[in-house]
Amino acid sequence: MQRQRPTSASSGDVWQRTKWNGWGDANAKFFINDNGVVQNSRTGVELPKLLTFAKDIVRKEADEELDDTPSISPDEITLPTPVENAPFTTALASFLNKTQFSSEKMNRLCHCYGSSLRDLYRLRKGIISDAPDVVLYPHSHEDVERIVQAASAHNTCLIPSGGRTNIVGALEVERKDRNRLVACVDMRRMNRMLWVDKKSMTACFELGALGPEVESQLAREGLSLGHDPDSFEWSTLGGWLATCSSGMQSDKYGDIEDMCVSIKIVTPAGGTITTPPVPRNGSGPSLKHFFIGAEGTLGIMTQAVMRVHRKPSVVDFQAFLFPTWEDGVASIHQVVRKEVKPAMIRLYDPDETQLSFNMKPASSKFVSLVSSLIQGYLTKVKGYNTMNICLMIVGYEGENEAVKWQKKMTMPIFRSYSGFAVGSAPGKSWHEKRYDLPLLRDLLLDHGLWVDVAESSMSWSNLLPLWRDVKQSLNDFFEDQGLPCFVGAHISHTYETGACVYFHFATTLDSNAQEDLELYTKAKKAATQAILRNGGALSHHHGVGFEHIPFMGHYMDWGSLQILRAMKHSLDPKDICNPGKLLPAQGTENMDDPTHSFYTRGIADKVPAKI
Repeated sequence: MQRQRPTSASSGDVWQRTKWNGWGDANAKFFINDNGVVQNSRTGVELPKLLTFAKDIVRKEADEELDDTPSISPDEITLPTPVENAPFTTALASFLNKTQFSSEKMNRLCHCYGSSLRDLYRLRKGIISDAPDVVLYPHSHEDVERIVQAASAHNTCLIPSGGRTNIVGALEVERKDRNRLVACVDMRRMNRMLWVDKKSMTACFELGALGPEVESQLAREGLSLGHDPDSFEWSTLGGWLATCSSGMQSDKYGDIEDMCVSIKIVTPAGGTITTPPVPRNGSGPSLKHFFIGAEGTLGIMTQAVMRVHRKPSVVDFQAFLFPTWEDGVASIHQVVRKEVKPAMIRLYDPDETQLSFNMKPASSKFVSLVSSLIQGYLTKVKGYNTMNICLMIVGYEGENEAVKWQKKMTMPIFRSYSGFAVGSAPGKSWHEKRYDLPLLRDLLLDHGLWVDVAESSMSWSNLLPLWRDVKQSLNDFFEDQGLPCFVGAHISHTYETGACVYFHFATTLDSNAQEDLELYTKAKKAATQAILRNGGALSHHHGVGFEHIPFMGHYMDWGSLQILRAMKHSLDPKDICNPGKLLPAQGTENMDDPTHSFYTRGIADKVPAKI
């Protein structure tokens, strides 16, 4: 029987606790301490090898300082004057209280962009070409219904907003009519679990709940959702659904669309739509899949019924080393073929393995000695080449007997591909710092470097060719530019038919903003073209936004685009919901069309004058 949950009010707004120009908690960062060592402000842990590793990448001597490239302050930024729409504002005032809408500068600034490299770079430089005119904070489904009705009646655009961790430009203002008001709808006050059905193992949530809020409410019932993306701490359930998110334990629990039973969404033309809350639907196409991954372009999702499970009694992370990337990939493929399902398998290629080794905290003399002995054994006895070694982290979850069986099945497979077990300590260390990597990007931007990512899913047959092509394309591109670079990758999710490979690429900043962002777009395009020509998905879990729009005409055929356009026109004929995302405008399907925002945002924009 379903149990109703209390309807407690939200306490405060998340944007006030997060960085306006960086990732996550305003009080959490990596910094270079007085000893010249990278340190985590949240844990106090030092990473003594990381700075030297970064200097090697950018071809600096150990005693050379990295560049100092600090962000400007918010006081130095001028936002565009808000567009006014008195009838819309009057309509809002009839059902929202004064704390539920704001045009205050910092509120607007913190809702300008998401968290991509392009977003953070522009914020740090003060390149704000547009911003939402007002930020709205609904408290209920009924608030959202009335907001959408008012927007439809008064020619207003709405951008649904969750944790703003998106990195493909899915949250940015796209204003074709300069006189049309744009409102950002921040869903994060709608963060309650409304009910849980422990017999059916389902729970209904409002979609502004952050990852920790989802899990803490379920934990009180001894349950878990099991969706744990890298952005878990600051992203929302609604954002996960809007972008077809995938969590670290997807190998066991599935991706977000597998966990979702039913969605409630408010659309401009169709009103509120609730998809059937049943385990499976055979009555025509499954409507929930029309909205999962639509990035808020069809309406605003407010609630979802999610499949949940008992909190696992055993959670164990083990680390393994492989002599080559190819050996590691082959071992994962064999695990999949044996139908063994650890919660997670992450395999780092040689470059990302070196990064991981150089992110290790300082070790005791005894641990260092053991590490040296292991390295000697692997190189002298097993024949490993230290520059080709690949690290694998395997997560086992479930009841004790199930975990024992998973280990019994996987260990011999790993050994058969020359895998070497190094125990739980590296796995535990990875698990503890798994959310910290985005904080390193902020540190790099402070010191003259930038890093971006690309990801894709592909068949097992295409995995190795795609991995090689993307890495080669990026290395060749940066070499042609005369720039040092780092290009690494890892497998993050596996399936019966293929896997997801996630790439990081980094280089140095220029002193010219236009040149930096032009370089970024060219590198991003090189990686994306390599992905597409090797049969990869345009995105596995980041979405489309505006960053991937130029490539949609290549990735999807004309008929598929027309179906999506017809859905948009049917449910949102006035283009109220998140305009300019997901779909290329009719006639702009060419990848090289210069009108795409991908080629212009932050490049053609002018840096506004300081106050």
